[in-house]
Amino acid sequence: MKTYNIIDKNTHKVVNTVQADLDFLTANYAGFDFAEVQDEGEVEPRVYVDLTLDVFQSDDPNEIQDLAHRELTCKAGSNITAQATLSDLTVNETYRTPMVNRTLDGNTKYLLIEFINGVANISIPIADSGKWLISNTLVNAGLTPESIYFNFEDIILYIVE
Repeated sequence: MKTYNIIDKNTHKVVNTVQADLDFLTANYAGFDFAEVQDEGEVEPRVYVDLTLDVFQSDDPNEIQDLAHRELTCKAGSNITAQATLSDLTVNETYRTPMVNRTLDGNTKYLLIEFINGVANISIPIADSGKWLISNTLVNAGLTPESIYFNFEDIILYIVE
């Protein structure tokens, strides 16, 4: 029997730690992910890679871009496109990326971002106004210990009516 963290698939937070067989957990905890807890002596350092934002724009002709501060302002209903590249890595993986509305309710939406040869082409249709945040802290919090972790500056989307 091994020790596992039970992780909520929606919030990516550990909800419990149990000793059990993985088959038992999978059969009895639908809607959750599981991460084996390693002994402190076995924990390997996490691998961090730099993520650069190469393209960051919307289809709103009146958008306001501030790439130096990684901010974009556009109208609700716009489609935002971005291209991100991982440094020194040609990974082919898909990640669930949280995007949090910091304006009113802290509502979280998830983007499915697929890296092919270390490059992701991202499309974000966004209908809800607010100040939306994509941060490496939120992204990395939902990853397993064996995952690649990301270094990037927070991205802020101001979506206006």
